[in-house]
Amino acid sequence: MANRHGSTDFSNKRGIKSKSKYLQNQNGGLYKLLSNAHTIVPFLSSVLQIKAGFILIFISVLGLFEQGWITAFFSLLGSLLFMMGGILLYHTISRLGSFDGLISQAIRRVIQSQN
Repeated sequence: MANRHGSTDFSNKRGIKSKSKYLQNQNGGLYKLLSNAHTIVPFLSSVLQIKAGFILIFISVLGLFEQGWITAFFSLLGSLLFMMGGILLYHTISRLGSFDGLISQAIRRVIQSQN
C-alpha cells in the first residue's frame, strides 16, 4: 500500500512498519559485502589491483614505450596484477557466506540432537 509520499509501507504481524522493501531486504549481496569491515578492504584492494593491471596492459598494448623489454615487463606485471586481483575478489566474495553456513549447520545439529 502506498502512502502519501509515494513510498510503500510494509507491515509485519506485530504491526511494525518499515519504510520500503529495499530497507527490509538489506541483507543482499553488495550491501552485505560493503557493510562488513572484514571484506571492504580486500574488496577495494582487489578492484584497485584489477584496474591497475588493466591500465598496465592497456599502456603496453598501445605501445607507449619504445623499448620492447619495458613493454613486455609492463604487460607481464599487468597480467599478474589483473589475475591476482580477480583471485582476491573471488576469495572475498566466496568467503562472505561461509559464516552463515556454519551457523545454520550448528542450528541444525542442535535441533537434531533435541529430537
